[in-house]
Amino acid sequence: MLKPYLLWGLLLLASTLSPSVHAQLSKGTRYWGGTVEFSGNASKSKRPNSAIGGEGGSFEVMPEVQWGRFRNATTLWGLGLGYTYQSSRSESISLLNGRDIQITDQTGNSHIIGFRPFFRKYKLFNDRWGIFLHTELQVNYTQRRFTSRNGGYGANEYRNTINFWGGGLSIRPGIMYRLGQRGWSLEGYANVLGLGLNYDRLPDGDNYFTFSSYANSSFPSLITLRVARYF
Repeated sequence: MLKPYLLWGLLLLASTLSPSVHAQLSKGTRYWGGTVEFSGNASKSKRPNSAIGGEGGSFEVMPEVQWGRFRNATTLWGLGLGYTYQSSRSESISLLNGRDIQITDQTGNSHIIGFRPFFRKYKLFNDRWGIFLHTELQVNYTQRRFTSRNGGYGANEYRNTINFWGGGLSIRPGIMYRLGQRGWSLEGYANVLGLGLNYDRLPDGDNYFTFSSYANSSFPSLITLRVARYF
């Protein structure tokens, strides 16, 4: 099987050698797209012949819709609106001082609303296939809640809620396949190569800047699929 970076290298090479075909994409063409992503995990561990151990898991769902309009045959400007819900829970049983049992239960959830203006540059091979480079600015509002409970020895409970703004910039390649004459298409963001710049401002006044670049070859996170319509 071809490595992802080799596959995308061949696609980019083909785009430079093939004639430009605009395939009904022109100035004023409107765009609509939507997707829902899910992820989750669970784990459990325990010492042999003992109650000592722990278990936990997390779940995340991320719906998003996008609207846009073509400024010319190869450039799309638009706006995305996304929502993310994250939930996690962990429980552990441990010994303090070698004899006192402590049970720790931690839960957390986050609600994230994101406004995402974007633009794309397209290269179409024919009436069906094309590739694009998706550049997106992200402005996010986050509410995060956290609860920690200790049972057994030294029982107590701690709760915390924080609200903060953040932002970022990401660049990703993508591919599109047109399904028919009515403008419906399948799109895939290729999470093969990417750049990211993020900023978070927390309520305590701390500011965090992070920069990331990545190369990914794991499946199924390699491709993010969505349904779109060009009309």
